Amino acid sequence: MNLRCWIGLLSVASALARGAPLLTRDFTAAVGEGPELPAGVTRVVLPENGACLELGAKVAATDLATVEVVPGTKCRLILRARVQGAFTVEQNDRAHIEAVQRRGRGESAYEVQFHETDAVPASAGGGGFFLTRDWYDYVHVFRVPPGVRQATIRLKPRGHVTQIARVTLMADDEDGAINNNPDFRYGELNYCGWAPQRDGRIFLRPDGRCVFRSGYGGSSPAFPLTAGRRYRMCGQGEGGHLNIHYYDADGKSIASRFLLRLSAGMEAAAELTPPEDCVSARVVAYGALLESFKVTALAD
Repeated sequence: MNLRCWIGLLSVASALARGAPLLTRDFTAAVGEGPELPAGVTRVVLPENGACLELGAKVAATDLATVEVVPGTKCRLILRARVQGAFTVEQNDRAHIEAVQRRGRGESAYEVQFHETDAVPASAGGGGFFLTRDWYDYVHVFRVPPGVRQATIRLKPRGHVTQIARVTLMADDEDGAINNNPDFRYGELNYCGWAPQRDGRIFLRPDGRCVFRSGYGGSSPAFPLTAGRRYRMCGQGEGGHLNIHYYDADGKSIASRFLLRLSAGMEAAAELTPPEDCVSARVVAYGALLESFKVTALAD
């Protein structure tokens, strides 16, 4: 029996109206009678009290939940999780560096799958990887594409015993930002689609703020734009510059241009109108230490 069968589909419209989470599930309660779980997935009692859901190392993939969503909305997924193993960030910082370099392909991972219907996959919504031996809140922000009505949260242990304490999905506008994770507020291990190059990564500064070291050619996640509409794009950081790349409905690049040059202690901003046929864009950062990058629509 699939996990999504006993978590069920939730009504997103009423949840949005109430400001309630679209999905919330807590696995920390004491183990008792419950629905049958897929092979390799168990509920276990923890030595430090409480319980969790545990995925064995041989589990290929498990769908944790399928949730109804509204096209065009931005959502925030939170998974409180950890992995059992020696190659974690607590034991070796190379775990973070190497995971970023290989885009998490060898790590225990989570991802969002979009569906037009329950049975027909429409597209992938990104995800992230689990890298801590201690409990950590892993966050992924995504925007629901047009035509999509359901999102599935999928776990892929990839040979690592993985434990899940809680899962939450909620609507979130990130202070009006059109793009995702505009100021790296979710911590060092939560990229939300930002992709550094070479020695790049998100890291925590001594002042408690996370920043994005891009390397040469690190990129943002794609964000939606409407051709002919005016937008403001603001960046803070130092070193390097940002270019913007525009894409059409088929994901084909249609134009690119210089966007911003960063200067320490100053906000750099640009206003622009996307070209004809543009439906999305991403920025590429060259040698930048980026503190924030925010896209907002200007009033017509």
